[in-house]
Amino acid sequence: MARKSVEIDGATLAEAARYLETATDSDTVEAALREVIDRGRRIEAIARMRALIVEGEINSTEADDLEAFEDAAAQSKTSEAEIIREAIRLAEMRLRRRSEPMRLRRFASEDPNLAARSAENTPVSRSHPAAGRPEPR
Repeated sequence: MARKSVEIDGATLAEAARYLETATDSDTVEAALREVIDRGRRIEAIARMRALIVEGEINSTEADDLEAFEDAAAQSKTSEAEIIREAIRLAEMRLRRRSEPMRLRRFASEDPNLAARSAENTPVSRSHPAAGRPEPR
């Protein structure tokens, strides 16, 4: 990491540390720089998105989503990129749950008749093949 010597107003640094919730001067300066970089990236991304809206590449619903990302990032004090990554991760999890078979936890039982008793006590749907009717085609 590069070491720099700069003069910074103490009151300004203290106020920034309070808002950024940082403990040291170095952490405050780094956090402030990250905030400025994130803000610049957001401004550039918004400009690109607005250009795509004007060109008809994005509809207004997608633009509303972008505004929602901005709001969520501001409220959670994280970057929009992090909010979008989390949304993608949640969508992947939802899709994975639908496409993969349900996995049940296995457990050990000392009861050799547990499966038979469970089958006796588990209701079976009338349309289920085990109910004596042929499976629908």
